[in-house]
Amino acid sequence: VAAANDFVIIGSRGWARQRGKAYVFQQNAGGWSQVAELDRDASESNQGDLFGQAAAISPDYVLIGASHRNKSPGKEEPGVAYLYKRSNTGWTQYAKLMASDGSNGNNFGWSVAISDRYAVIGAPALPPVSHAPGAVYVYDLSTIVGIQESPETVPATFRLEQNYPNPFNPTTVIRYRIPAADHVELTIFNRLGEPVRTLVSERKAAGSYEIVWDGTDETGRRVASGVYLFRLSVGEQVQTKKMILMR
Repeated sequence: VAAANDFVIIGSRGWARQRGKAYVFQQNAGGWSQVAELDRDASESNQGDLFGQAAAISPDYVLIGASHRNKSPGKEEPGVAYLYKRSNTGWTQYAKLMASDGSNGNNFGWSVAISDRYAVIGAPALPPVSHAPGAVYVYDLSTIVGIQESPETVPATFRLEQNYPNPFNPTTVIRYRIPAADHVELTIFNRLGEPVRTLVSERKAAGSYEIVWDGTDETGRRVASGVYLFRLSVGEQVQTKKMILMR
């Protein structure tokens, strides 16, 4: 299970004799509703694949591990991870990731994580021997699917995005959009409502922005673990969200 912004992904590795599936849910005013059921075509799916063993989601991508991906029933493979991208019409498979040095029984895809730029995949049994140390593979998404930065457009609405990752340690990214030029204040507060750090305090042109908070206060000291608030004020408009720092 993993979550990002208004989305949650849940893997079901045991579906159909462990072929596996994954489900994406989105939060709305009435609660949570299923918006996608992720699977592979028949030629790519076999019993025992454990598709959905691990799943990760970012605002635009889903990464799903199939740590026992088989070419035929009963033949264990090194494992595979599948990358999906969100569009206006749903989630589309973009890439199939495999270890360049993989061998049978590696369990590549046993654990996964993803951001907007990187995919991280764990293989706990590399090489396939007793007490193997395992390995972690990091992929630059821009080299996999040719991700391009979106063209500059003027946002239609004022919006503060949920930080990502959340919970985080040691850094997190905060994104916001403003539809017209104005003075912008982006401030971090503790649970008592006391200001911890001002990240932005200046006039900004209309556009989409992001800034990294490194978990420090105005003096550069690291703050303690806990729940923090971040508030965006633009003119008379204000939005506030919560985030969790875990040291």
